[in-house]
Amino acid sequence: MIGIAVQLIISYFLLKYLQHQNLNALGLYPTVTHVKFIMYGILTAVIHMCILYLTMSVVTGNPYQVNPHYTLKDFLIATAYVFRAVVFEELMFRGALLYILIERIGAARAALLSGCCFGIYHWFSWGVLGQPFPMLIAFLNTAVLGYLWALMFEKTKSMYLPAALHLGYNFASMVMFSNTKSIGLQWLSKKYITDPVVPSPYLGLPLLILYFAGFHMLCYIIWRICKPTAEGCIIT
Repeated sequence: MIGIAVQLIISYFLLKYLQHQNLNALGLYPTVTHVKFIMYGILTAVIHMCILYLTMSVVTGNPYQVNPHYTLKDFLIATAYVFRAVVFEELMFRGALLYILIERIGAARAALLSGCCFGIYHWFSWGVLGQPFPMLIAFLNTAVLGYLWALMFEKTKSMYLPAALHLGYNFASMVMFSNTKSIGLQWLSKKYITDPVVPSPYLGLPLLILYFAGFHMLCYIIWRICKPTAEGCIIT
């Protein structure tokens, strides 16, 4: 939490002295629309990830099972970790610096730069630096999401929608389905280490595309259907 507090203080001074704005330039003041963004983003991401992971488990014959040793304390600790990580990353890549870049170089170039930085950042956070192929996968996966979320920030004039999608994605992937090694085994995990069934090419390729690009396509659709209004932006 100290890191987040420091980020907020730095953001305040950057906005104040470079743009003569305050933190509300990031759309942080809560409104009814912002609450809707939070609920919509988290639920959409969680539902998408549940459908994806459960479909993959059925196709590969590798069902998920509940961790019998999982406790409420484990859940709260993991959820708090994910929340802090998401807020930290959002303030870094969809916060004051992105707002200033949009004002100085335009939304398109600012979003592209923000996305590329987000992708490079994950070389370090995912521990793949020095491994060419994992670096390429990590960059493409996270840079595209970073780009789309930056565009959402500009369109909605708020951090809430991209942050909610980010939080929902990470919560489902890390806490619900244990799809990361950084916080260990969580609520659900696959029954077998190796999938016992290899999908046919006709089914495997669409599933592979859905696995690596499905959430990106969903975020693109959400960005496209956001409609600016006099009071901000709504999702129709």
